[in-house]
Amino acid sequence: MLGRNATHGRSGYNLIFVLVFVFATFVVFSHLFHAPTREIYRNAYYKVKPMVEFGGETESSVGEGQTESVGIEEGVTAPVPGEVQQQKSTEQDQATNDTVPAAVAPSPSPDVEKNPEEEEHGAETPGMAPAIAPAMAPTIHEKEKKKSQDEKNATTSNGGGLTKELIETVAKRGSSSSTNDEKLAPVVVTWANYHYLDFVLNWVYHIQATGCKTYLVGAMDDELLKVLVEKDIPSFAMSSGLSLDDFGWGSSTFFKMGREKISLLQTFTKWGYEVLISDVDTVWMKNPLPYLAKYPSADILVSSDHLGATVDDGGLEKYPDAGSAANIGIMLFRPKAAEFVDKWVAVLEKDEKYWDQNAFNDLFRIATTTSDDKDRLFLGYNATLTMGILPVSMFCSGHTYFVQNMPEKLGLDPYVVHATFQYSGTPGKRNRFREKLLWHDPDSYFEHAAGFISTPHKVSERLLRAVREGERQFDLNSTVPHFNLVNAQLKTIRTLFALGTALGRAVVMPKLYCGMDRWWAPHDGIIPGASSLDLPFVCPLDHVMDLEWLEKDLDEATHGPKVEWREYSFLDNPKASDIQSNKLVVTTCAEKSNVCDDGSKEATIIEGKFVKIKAQRTDEEIRTALSSIAARYKLLEFENPVKLWKGFASHEAADKFSARYTQSTSLWCCVEPPSQGQPGHVWYDMWFDSIPHTNRFSKWVDTEWKPTTGP
Repeated sequence: MLGRNATHGRSGYNLIFVLVFVFATFVVFSHLFHAPTREIYRNAYYKVKPMVEFGGETESSVGEGQTESVGIEEGVTAPVPGEVQQQKSTEQDQATNDTVPAAVAPSPSPDVEKNPEEEEHGAETPGMAPAIAPAMAPTIHEKEKKKSQDEKNATTSNGGGLTKELIETVAKRGSSSSTNDEKLAPVVVTWANYHYLDFVLNWVYHIQATGCKTYLVGAMDDELLKVLVEKDIPSFAMSSGLSLDDFGWGSSTFFKMGREKISLLQTFTKWGYEVLISDVDTVWMKNPLPYLAKYPSADILVSSDHLGATVDDGGLEKYPDAGSAANIGIMLFRPKAAEFVDKWVAVLEKDEKYWDQNAFNDLFRIATTTSDDKDRLFLGYNATLTMGILPVSMFCSGHTYFVQNMPEKLGLDPYVVHATFQYSGTPGKRNRFREKLLWHDPDSYFEHAAGFISTPHKVSERLLRAVREGERQFDLNSTVPHFNLVNAQLKTIRTLFALGTALGRAVVMPKLYCGMDRWWAPHDGIIPGASSLDLPFVCPLDHVMDLEWLEKDLDEATHGPKVEWREYSFLDNPKASDIQSNKLVVTTCAEKSNVCDDGSKEATIIEGKFVKIKAQRTDEEIRTALSSIAARYKLLEFENPVKLWKGFASHEAADKFSARYTQSTSLWCCVEPPSQGQPGHVWYDMWFDSIPHTNRFSKWVDTEWKPTTGP
């Protein structure tokens, strides 16, 4: 009997051994299966590195404008994303409500009865993990062990989400002391998906340059998180599940992305921290923390779409004088505003198409007071919150900065610019920053296999004077001086693209002047409220050109070669200094001149600086004159490209060029519509001076071009 029982016992042990072996094998293979994703977070446990300059040795190859290696401040331990949310480790099972999971929990339904324990310890809140009962107090030894570990690793982020430890580590960088008693500085937070990587890197580069150390970047997908971790950029995982593509204003993804912003506000305010939200299409030029510290009693400070400054001393705007829509792309929230954020979330959950910015404006305007005389703060949201409107001259919109040039006119140094009020999507925002030398491009942006072409800035004084002296009305006749001015410059742009096509070179755009502003509604040339705008003015390229079209990868068999282009300030960038120093000037002389090259052979270089070519040459003649000698020069500066250019020698090349650039212009808006239901905008026509021609709408045009609304 004993022998049989002993044998049975050994069989039992063998069975247990087999089960343990199978389970262990399953765990190992599960671990290996998720290794690529796990590696992203494992790599987050990096060591402290001294600050490194952008434009360092390592260059990203992820796309245009996605810059070189980025570092964090010396002596600061970078935040550490933890294991992926889906893989629940023992540590995750022991997590407290100090961690926000990557997937934000929905609000509990109002008709669900609360558990008494939840009432005592805190019920589940939108944007926060469920609370649990307090654990036993740690022993002195455990406290010392935890302190030692914290000093070694700073803080870690459980599941890649946002933690209190992470926020405090970052916030302490902006405090005058690192003691727990010291007031923590606001944390400047932006977020994005991988599609906006170059915007993220540009944002980080400039916020670092201001000396601000209290910043974080939320990564909405693993692709972006991996890059941020590799570049040692303070970051956390948001795992939004949204598209990796462009959000697109007004799209469903756009509205969902806005909810992510409010979830961040909810987290920070609920946990008792100050947060300065900054959309990723902003550029910081000064550290905002000293300015915000001037208003310690403010619960909310927010930027504005107001187009005119109500003050010129750099203080907050007067309210309700600055009564235009508050823009939530830049806003400071302090903990007292937590209940407001909850209400904000609640109204948005009732309507998925309710724009978060409209909801914010609707809520804060309930029972407001006027600005006080001291610091211009006012009460909002049923007079329960102290609020302020940030100065539009220093916390700039895309209009006050790029169009009105307000900071310079008022003699003020701006803190930040937000790329709003523009008309070409993401390419338009990027170009605006580049035009103002606020975009940190990699060295490769300043290189081109064949080189660049440009033309000196020349605009007819006669056309500029016609704008200044013209009558400003809401009708088409008033737009004629504007269109005459722009069309003359369009002809130059068209010719530069033709020369770029013929020579295979990138085009440096000329500075563009407009005689009227652009808006979304009828106006007389200066949109309502833009009091500091003088006509004519240097206008952003997206006012006239469709930059999204210019960046399209069209079929070259039908549209000819794609010509790269650069912003008008490209040659002013310090990184372009060697291009400027390696320039050949192409001058144009009369067609019947005997002292100029005619394109039948290689042109003669005069004094190593310039060549002379007869006017009205075809693409083939220009290639013959310049191709071989131009290889020695990075920049060809055409003194008068319109005078030089005659056209393409072949109809096929001309047709392809037309196919590519007929759609490249944008529209101007708007006059009062000629009749109800009719459009009030006017489309620019790249071939306005060609009679006859087929326009962008396949309409045959056989008369002189004039501004016409529609179609």
